[in-house]
Amino acid sequence: MRSSKTTKPTRPLTEEELRLRLNKQNRALKTQQRAKNWLVLLLITFSLFVPFTSPYWRVRHVVITGVQGNFTPAEAETLQQTLTTSKYTNWLRAPVGTLYVNALKLPTIDSIRISRQWGWKLIANVVPRTPYAILSTNGAKYEMDVKGNLIRPARETLLSQLPQIELPNLPNVHLGQQIGTFSCTSWLYLLQNRYANSTVRIEKIVVDSYGNLCLNMSDKLEVRLGQYIPLTNLPTDSFAYKLDRLKVMYQHRPAIANEIAVVNLSAPQYPACIPRNATATPSVPIIPESSSPSSG
Repeated sequence: MRSSKTTKPTRPLTEEELRLRLNKQNRALKTQQRAKNWLVLLLITFSLFVPFTSPYWRVRHVVITGVQGNFTPAEAETLQQTLTTSKYTNWLRAPVGTLYVNALKLPTIDSIRISRQWGWKLIANVVPRTPYAILSTNGAKYEMDVKGNLIRPARETLLSQLPQIELPNLPNVHLGQQIGTFSCTSWLYLLQNRYANSTVRIEKIVVDSYGNLCLNMSDKLEVRLGQYIPLTNLPTDSFAYKLDRLKVMYQHRPAIANEIAVVNLSAPQYPACIPRNATATPSVPIIPESSSPSSG
């Protein structure tokens, strides 16, 4: 005969045992969840780390705009080398700020904006310094922009196209240097208002060692204006007033340069002149007292 096994009845769990079993299950679930969270965090970190380190994400091209027609070949090559990154520079970590600072050190650059573009490119939008006048000093000539920054040695093609400023013995001249703010403001005003009439204009501003300005007009007349900084604050000492008197003079005597070589407007209330012919009788330019300064 088969002996039958009797099943021992299961003892119901006490409340304490149920609580301990639930706590154990909860700890196991929390351990599994933490492991999943760490795995997800590692995957995210890895996915973010790879683009910043992968050689595939290196800078492929540096595109420079604004150079064509504004820079000499040597200047364009210098700018290209300044903005060139190392072979394996990461596109996301490219030193845009350092490239920006280094580019602004070049005397030919007025401003620049560098940005990243998809396709692993760096785009550099350049605003070059535009020659506004030719500065002559110490036997050398330089192209100068409207802010008074020296750009480069003057090119032959621009010597006859731009007005010239002649300064005596300017110390420590180097490209990128900015000439004094006040003198630049004076020159800028004079060159912006350089036309005495429809045909006569200022071709050169000559500054002596005392800071006195002399205008060489296109009709070979010399006009002495006095110093950068007037000795008084009177309106009659301003360049605006003196230029207005000069324009009135040309209005009444358009061919004055045929008779007079030098006009002295240092004290415009008492203009003086030197005749072109030494034997000619000196005369005073016709400048009616009723004339009022124009806005230029």
